[in-house]
Amino acid sequence: AGLTFASFFSQHAVAGTCSFSGDTTIAANCSGGTISSADSTITINSGVTHDISSSNLTVNSGVDITAFINNGTINGGTNGQTFRAYRSNDIDAFTNGGSVTLNGSQAFYIYNNDDDAGNHGTFTNTGTWNSNGSQSFYSAQGTTWTSFTNSGSFTANGSQSFFLHGSSGAIGTLTNSGTLTTDGSGSFYLGSGYTITNFIN
Repeated sequence: AGLTFASFFSQHAVAGTCSFSGDTTIAANCSGGTISSADSTITINSGVTHDISSSNLTVNSGVDITAFINNGTINGGTNGQTFRAYRSNDIDAFTNGGSVTLNGSQAFYIYNNDDDAGNHGTFTNTGTWNSNGSQSFYSAQGTTWTSFTNSGSFTANGSQSFFLHGSSGAIGTLTNSGTLTTDGSGSFYLGSGYTITNFIN
């Protein structure tokens, strides 16, 4: 409270590498990029495609994100570990109101080290989310989410596609009022010691 973070808006005349600096709004198609500013809010506008199907999006070591909001399209194709927050990163809120395709192996790669298990806030999907590869939605090494809420369409149909693992990991409340589909081989994987405190369907 009482702190004000300056806003910087990234706009791209042609599709190129996404540029992130402080609070950033992506207003035109771009690919990949690195988030290096702590406590920033990232917004992808409606009608915009963030392409990470060949270029990864990486969060730098020790950088926490206040909010990541997708109102457009995130296309990771089948690229592995293409959204990477795995080095002492906390995400206060991740919200998808658009379309996300992350079908590669461990594509949504939320993995933290023993020094910082990853105390994330809310994950909310009101749009369309596809994670149909091997361990594509990957929360491991004790990664925790305060809540996981789906009121849209969330599909994880590959081998262990919805992958929750780590003896100290947890989801506080998992709420589904939309369509949550895990029809593949062991698609919903809840590792030993990983807990979901409340499940509301």
